[in-house]
Amino acid sequence: MKTALTASLFVALAWIADWSSPPVQAQTAAPPRSVPAASPQPLQPDDSSSVAALEALPVRLVKNHLGVVQSVEMSGPKVDDDALAHLKGLPNLEWIRIADCQVGDEGLANLVGLPRLRRVYLHRIAVTDDGLVHLGKLTDLEVLALEDTQVKGPGLAHIKGQSRLRVLNLGGCKLTDAALAHVEPLAGLETLALQNASVTSAGLVHFSGLPELRVLNLNGCNVTAESLKHLRTLANLRILRLKECPVTAEEAEQFKSKMPGLAIFR
Repeated sequence: MKTALTASLFVALAWIADWSSPPVQAQTAAPPRSVPAASPQPLQPDDSSSVAALEALPVRLVKNHLGVVQSVEMSGPKVDDDALAHLKGLPNLEWIRIADCQVGDEGLANLVGLPRLRRVYLHRIAVTDDGLVHLGKLTDLEVLALEDTQVKGPGLAHIKGQSRLRVLNLGGCKLTDAALAHVEPLAGLETLALQNASVTSAGLVHFSGLPELRVLNLNGCNVTAESLKHLRTLANLRILRLKECPVTAEEAEQFKSKMPGLAIFR
């Protein structure tokens, strides 16, 4: 258990340290902590025409030893909402990364109905709050990245019931502090990345209800030392990133002295 916990912390830290999606080995590693799994379902054959259509695009497919696709990486100007329609032919898909392409809200509807999908990484695409209604239907989601998308926060209401969610990356989104109220119900959340997400001191009040939170990235956020008091109830917090925040080294040390086991990076 201790080894698994250390590994999960390493994966979370590696991701948040560089503010990007995790490398393949991190994405395919076990999710942070153990999440009770549903009864395993037998693998279904991929649709050969869907696989062929995806292979004709700038898409990276990773298959398991049985030859079925379990992960997909999509990027480039040729990848759009229509391209995502081919994902419906991949019933064993476990994680997907979509970045720097023409995918928008409508394209995310193609992720609904993929029974094994657990991790979704979206980076620098034109997804808005409206698109989150589709992600809210992925009830077994464990990792969700919306980094540098056009999400502003109200749409987070669609994912607040995601009881299995362990990692949430909202870095670079222009959030409102009020929108963070939708994060508070995610009681199982362990890693929360809000770097450069327009969060201020007023938003930290919503984090006191995250008892499992272990890693919090507030780099580039306008949070003060006074507002850190809202984090004192987070007994499991181990990593706090405060780079480019208006918190002095002395203030950081004072807060750290009240939080045994906490490491602060600034």
